[in-house]
Amino acid sequence: NLPVLVTAITPWARSISFHMQSDFTRPGQNSSRRLQLGTTPQTFDGNIDVSSEKPRLSVVGQVTEAIAAMLGVGRPVLEHRPLEAIVASTEVYSPQLERTIQPGFVCGMREQVIGTCAGGLSINGQFTAKLFERDDEEFFSVSVDGPRTYELRLKPSFGRFGTAATLINRIPDIVRAPAGFLTVADLPQLRLRQPEHFFLD
Repeated sequence: NLPVLVTAITPWARSISFHMQSDFTRPGQNSSRRLQLGTTPQTFDGNIDVSSEKPRLSVVGQVTEAIAAMLGVGRPVLEHRPLEAIVASTEVYSPQLERTIQPGFVCGMREQVIGTCAGGLSINGQFTAKLFERDDEEFFSVSVDGPRTYELRLKPSFGRFGTAATLINRIPDIVRAPAGFLTVADLPQLRLRQPEHFFLD
């Protein structure tokens, strides 16, 4: 919801970029091993087969498509960049692996997706998950390149706080819905509403 909420304060945009950074001390032991924590960058690149991943399993891809849908600009063409290993610059402890990862070894990963929408709008998404080193912090940032370029950054990361954007944007759909019991599957696709959509004749 945050990227869509941010775009509401600009009349148009060339591109929207979002970046989520999350502390990687929370995933379980199996996830830590599966994502090659503690290995060399060469081992990471050899074991992560990007070509076999289905785009629908991509968190960043899903968020990119959701933003485009809520803005009403159609389904974007997604370019999934290869997963990138993040290498530790200092010693960092992994509670899941119960050992210290030395500098030069993998302490996280970065996923990047570029979405191109009809009309030329670009939606660029990035997700970074890593074992935090000194001065690292969780955040969720959104930047918009339009008449004026601006950025909004939330600390700590998304997921701990929410907005009312989904509820507010659903008001016109609910008002116009037929009587009876309905689910979200019975409503139109959720999208960003301009202020005039909230006034009924």
